[in-house]
Amino acid sequence: MKYEVEIKETLLWRGIIEAEAKEDALLRLKSLYYGCAIVLGSSDYVGTEFKVTRLVKRQLSSRPGLYGVAGVDDVLCEVAQDAWHLAE
Repeated sequence: MKYEVEIKETLLWRGIIEAEAKEDALLRLKSLYYGCAIVLGSSDYVGTEFKVTRLVKRQLSSRPGLYGVAGVDDVLCEVAQDAWHLAE
């Protein structure tokens, strides 16, 4: 049988923002993030989740071994060994 699977990595950034109200702090945070003043990277890594989402009944990709993912032909997946060791 073939299963659709997911890997979700979580990054977390914490800081202090001065604002008049909670909503203003959120708007400022979003502005800093979308303006690239806050950029999350490998040092912000906090965890990895692995999940089997469903049984796949037919192959959708032309690449052997990939099921349930349409149009994925030239996927290069390099696993960051550091992240793997952090998750252990």
